[in-house]
Amino acid sequence: MGNKVKPGEDVKDPGREDGRETESVVALSAAASVASVDSADVLMEMEQGKSENLDNDEGSPPIKILILQRMKAMHDLEEEIKAMLHTKVPAKNMGAATGTIEDNGEIAIENPEQGTSLESPLIAANITTNTNDSTENNDGTQNKEQGDPGNKEDDAREKIPPDAFSMLFVAKTYPEYVAPFAVFGLQILILVLISIDLRETYDREVITFMNIPVGVPLSVTVSQVIACIVSVTFSADDLATAVLHVGKRIDPGNDSSVNERARRIKWEVSNLMRMVEGILVIGVSFILIIQSSTAINLWLNFAGVTFVGQLDNILFDLSEMNFLRNKELAKRVSDCRTVHDNCWQTFKRIVRIILSVVITVAMFGVLSIILYKQIDLQFACKSITITVEETTFLNARQLSGTYTILEKRRFNGRAVYVQKQGIGGGLLAYCDAEKINRWTVVSSIDDRTNFYDPCDNINVQSERTRTYDVTEIRTLTLWTGAASNAEIKCNDCNPTQSNDCSWHHGDCNAITKSCECYEDYFGQRCQFQGPCTEMVMQNAFHGFGGGKSFDLASFDRRPVMVNDRPVYFQKPSDGNLVLILFDGGRWLVIPKDEFWEWKEGSSHDGAIAENDEEGKSFFEYLENDFNSNQFSYAAHYVSEYSSHGSPMGVSFRAWLTDGGESYIGRLGDEEFDLLCADCKTSNHTSGIGFVHCNDRNRLGDEEFDLLCADCKTSNHTSGIGFVHCNDRNGTIDWPDWPDLGMCIPTQSILHGEVNRCNCTTGFDGPDCNIRPVEGTVTIHLDHHTTGVCSVCGEGDLFATYDLDGDSLTCLSFVPLQFVDFEGTLVKRRVSLNLNMTHFSVFVSSNADASDECEVKDGTKEIYSITRIVADSDIKINIAIHLNRTKSFFGEIVDSENIGCSAVTDIEESRCSNFTDLKEVYSTTSGVSSLDHAWMLLNLKITPMK
Repeated sequence: MGNKVKPGEDVKDPGREDGRETESVVALSAAASVASVDSADVLMEMEQGKSENLDNDEGSPPIKILILQRMKAMHDLEEEIKAMLHTKVPAKNMGAATGTIEDNGEIAIENPEQGTSLESPLIAANITTNTNDSTENNDGTQNKEQGDPGNKEDDAREKIPPDAFSMLFVAKTYPEYVAPFAVFGLQILILVLISIDLRETYDREVITFMNIPVGVPLSVTVSQVIACIVSVTFSADDLATAVLHVGKRIDPGNDSSVNERARRIKWEVSNLMRMVEGILVIGVSFILIIQSSTAINLWLNFAGVTFVGQLDNILFDLSEMNFLRNKELAKRVSDCRTVHDNCWQTFKRIVRIILSVVITVAMFGVLSIILYKQIDLQFACKSITITVEETTFLNARQLSGTYTILEKRRFNGRAVYVQKQGIGGGLLAYCDAEKINRWTVVSSIDDRTNFYDPCDNINVQSERTRTYDVTEIRTLTLWTGAASNAEIKCNDCNPTQSNDCSWHHGDCNAITKSCECYEDYFGQRCQFQGPCTEMVMQNAFHGFGGGKSFDLASFDRRPVMVNDRPVYFQKPSDGNLVLILFDGGRWLVIPKDEFWEWKEGSSHDGAIAENDEEGKSFFEYLENDFNSNQFSYAAHYVSEYSSHGSPMGVSFRAWLTDGGESYIGRLGDEEFDLLCADCKTSNHTSGIGFVHCNDRNRLGDEEFDLLCADCKTSNHTSGIGFVHCNDRNGTIDWPDWPDLGMCIPTQSILHGEVNRCNCTTGFDGPDCNIRPVEGTVTIHLDHHTTGVCSVCGEGDLFATYDLDGDSLTCLSFVPLQFVDFEGTLVKRRVSLNLNMTHFSVFVSSNADASDECEVKDGTKEIYSITRIVADSDIKINIAIHLNRTKSFFGEIVDSENIGCSAVTDIEESRCSNFTDLKEVYSTTSGVSSLDHAWMLLNLKITPMK
């Protein structure tokens, strides 16, 4: 049985004068920790008998001897124990403890109040005397006395961040570097690829800063605010950790394999990688936040980027579980400590707070600016072009044209666009009525502030959509649901994109985002060349008497534009202007008095002089007030559907009756194919690469060919829409060739100095493309006595090509051979003569004569017409009749008198050779069976004015 210390008896320090209770007793064990005591002082006190207040039971060894034995053992172990765990027990609790010395020499101290027993092979009472240790007062405060420096440094150390970057820092062998570097590379690669994709604009019509959407609903705005807070809370952890650990010293511990300088460089490099990854995660997350147009896409994308930012932490967790068989590397990270002062924890909290506040304020600041610009429509397209082709609703084409945004005006939270042309045109707005949810095109009322509800009187509508960006509309249909072949394009240009204004045809204004076209180009994207100052027709429109020429309408020294296309006019002798203008899909020919709204204004007399206020007012009315969809007018001619920038190259027909909305109406029986001498220019000054109007027209009856009259010079002195002059060979007169120079400056009353072609004598047309004689010569051979004729040269436009009246004045055709009724051979040869004054037809009996265009023996002139006339051209449609009568030199008959009931074509190669052609109408014995022959002349001859 052991000896007990009496209950309630205090253990006091005999060496203290105040009799103060012992402040602490420290229990130590070999498995836990050992208290640090001043063993020499305790032994000295025991030898002096200062511990005699401890009584022992009889038969037990003196307790002071046992204590001295334990203290001696502690003194021997003190040098080996470095880490100490202090378990301080207040002295007042010891007063109620009972100590027992067991038979095996162990000491047990029992605390009846707590019901616990402390047993250890090493137990000591740490009697606090005048030591250097810090002491704890009864109120829980510490006395700041000088203590063990080693203990204070240990208290100040903390673990380095548990992530892949710390694993990189503690790695020692090459295999240990692989996983951290791989994860870092994977993070950077994914984030960079996402960043590149976020900057791409290939799938967007409207280009905004950072691809910010034009507008977003409230659900997205709220999600953006929450996502910014979440991003700062979670995604910014790596960035904050990296900032806090810049310049930190790492405790090397027992590792002396790396010197201090190399260790610090390695730490800073790994921390820099942590910082780069943190910055990228924050940046990409924020870009995704501001680019999102739907809440679900925002959170899905944000979650993906956050996961990428956590890959470094995931690698450490997997390593701790030895998933990658590198648990030792993770353990090294856990054992590694930083070295800093006692104020570090407070400083760390302050830095984290400041960093979080700065990032949050920056995010909310940028987000607020973006939200304001979205509400203010600053990201919306400023100008759009709507193109509606003709389908079942033909008049829908008149809704085509340029639409401009109404500044500071929103409808259903979205932009409103009105047709630029005139008053009362189309309006594009969003209808959010239940079961509609579409962008619609309706007719506005009278101005840009008073218009119909977009949910009423719908003409064209989009698919169901919630988009705020009109360029994201995929389809446009009629109100009936029928397809309309319509599209919407944004006209805004990007100053950084050189091709936004049709590849250097203009400059992009960074403020208005509109193209400012160079002198020779026009259109929203400078896509059209010109406009041409004068349009010339080969045949005039019927019923006007204004001739073949149309001039470009202008006021204030700029062209008049209707629906972004130039207006052309002519002034006939009666003074009533005739205009050609574009209605959105077709070109119309309208006399001025057929503009009914204009006729109601009696104060205008239609004068057209440049300095005449009345004349300019009419053109201003066309440009600013007239709208083809809302105003009333009557067009006399209408073109086929066209999107061209000018009326060149489109066919006009007389518009006899209007067929309403679904039918163009009844057009004239004659179809007039308008052949284009399309005017184009080149950016090269050398003359190489110039594109020109057509050098040879395909001829036909009643062709209304609108040709640009401006020609091209080597010094680009012409202003608008160049052509190249053509010489007598039908080739281009290149202006840089020194021996040519057909394009010369000419004064125009309306347009000042312009370039016009000085054509070779007999040639005509704006670019000298009309030859002196054009047409066909067709030979009909009756040799079967059945009325069936063999035909040569039908449709051959080159039969008279070389007959120009200058270099070639006489053109002879292949002789024909007859056999008269007496069996005598009769030869007849037809020749055409063209000189400066006349066109003539000669028939000769001498097939071998060198000159068949002179009246002499055996040659007769059977037809002649003067070229000196005021007409624009001379038309010849006659037939020359020949037969087997020996004394008959032919006669002129009408084309209807050709006696062929049917025809068969002769191979073209046989028509130009006498022997080959003779085989066609000869018998097998070689005797001609030709009875009649007709040579049909269908020609146009240029007059000599």
